[in-house]
Amino acid sequence: MIKEQFKEPLLAVIYSLILPGLGQIYSRRVKRGIVLLVISIIAGLLAYFYVIHHTMKSNIYMAIAMIAVWIFGVYIIFDSYFCAKAFNNNNNQKRQISIVKRIVLNFGIVLFGYVFYLCNPIANYVRVNMVQAFRVTSGSMAPTLIKGDRILTDKSAYKSTEPQRGDIVVFYYPEDTTKIFVDRLIASGMETVEIKEGNVYIDGALVTDPRIKDVNYINRGDYGSGVFDVPKGHYFMLGDNSVSSHDSRYWGSVPKRNIQGKAFKIYYPFNRSGAVE
Repeated sequence: MIKEQFKEPLLAVIYSLILPGLGQIYSRRVKRGIVLLVISIIAGLLAYFYVIHHTMKSNIYMAIAMIAVWIFGVYIIFDSYFCAKAFNNNNNQKRQISIVKRIVLNFGIVLFGYVFYLCNPIANYVRVNMVQAFRVTSGSMAPTLIKGDRILTDKSAYKSTEPQRGDIVVFYYPEDTTKIFVDRLIASGMETVEIKEGNVYIDGALVTDPRIKDVNYINRGDYGSGVFDVPKGHYFMLGDNSVSSHDSRYWGSVPKRNIQGKAFKIYYPFNRSGAVE
């Protein structure tokens, strides 16, 4: 009979970093480890072929897939740790660290730190070029977005196309670029915009898009009380909650360089999750 030895949980974590499922195999959960390894390989192959056969327009879906893969990877790491703990508890094993294990553990800690270091550029790339999460901090877009909503923004939405009327846009506040606002795009550069009797008129014509037509806009501010010519390369933004929204009526238009992306989904709280329009 082979005498079972103590399974170091941290060593199981290191093995999982080297190869998904290896930590479970080390902890004598062989079938579990093989299943996780197979799932990881299949997921990796699917992701590879997805990237090869899809264009940059699919960046948002790729970002969601990457997040899902990351969550699965974290699950494998934690699972390997608890598999080792469960093995020791079930077999009444006490911790015994040999010199070899100490060396491997130290190496593993360095490896873990290196992997974490590499993940930062990846995460930054995703945030800058693909998708970024924001928290809504005001009620200016209520009831479409309310204070406390967590939203996802498509950072690639306007790289190949222009922002469209009715889009919910995340942008840097023109008067203080350390602040981020979210409003609905109403008019683009070279258009005239006027708020009259609660309605919006672009170049003298009533806007009939229900996302805009169904909102009762208030004539307020230096830029919301008459006809305003939107400069070229700029956009006029209004909040759906016109009574309390600090929007383009007060500070003018937003230059294109300030636009960060298109808000497309509420992901938290869960009872409000879904697409935003």
